[in-house]
Order: sequence, then structure tokens, then C-alpha cells
Amino acid sequence: MASRLMKNLSAGLRCCVTVTHFDGLVYARSTFNSSMNYRSVMVFGQARVISDPEVKRPAIQALVDHLMPGRRADLRKSTIQELNA
Repeated sequence: MASRLMKNLSAGLRCCVTVTHFDGLVYARSTFNSSMNYRSVMVFGQARVISDPEVKRPAIQALVDHLMPGRRADLRKSTIQELNA
């Protein structure tokens, strides 16, 4: 939260977030014709600070459940310092 980027975003600066998900390489008989499969998204908007730990916690839990299904049951509860980071 101490970075210039985070300070500017929390002040209402408009932003763009881009994510690319790489699915795999597609091999062809020549290097020139080989390619890759991917998905991407570009989101434009305005960031806002979420400071309430009871709002942050379910969001982080949803992310963990999506990325590592079933793993959250083995993890300890996040500390306030971890939520703020």
C-alpha cells in the first residue's frame, strides 16, 4: 500500500488490468506455422480500497479455492498483516 501506484489508484486514478492465460503450444511441421492457444482479458475501470478484513477475507478465500481447490482446508487463517499485504 506504500507504493506510488497504490496511492494513485486509491486516489481514484483510472486503470487498466490485463491478464493472459496460456493454454498450450500448437506444434506444426514448421516453426513458422507453430502457434499457441491462449485467452486474455483487458479490464478498464477505477480501483477502490477495501479496508474491511471481513470483506477481504471471503475474496481471498474465493481466489484460493479457485486456484487451489481443496487446499484452504489445510491452511491456517490469514493474519491481519497478510490481508493488508
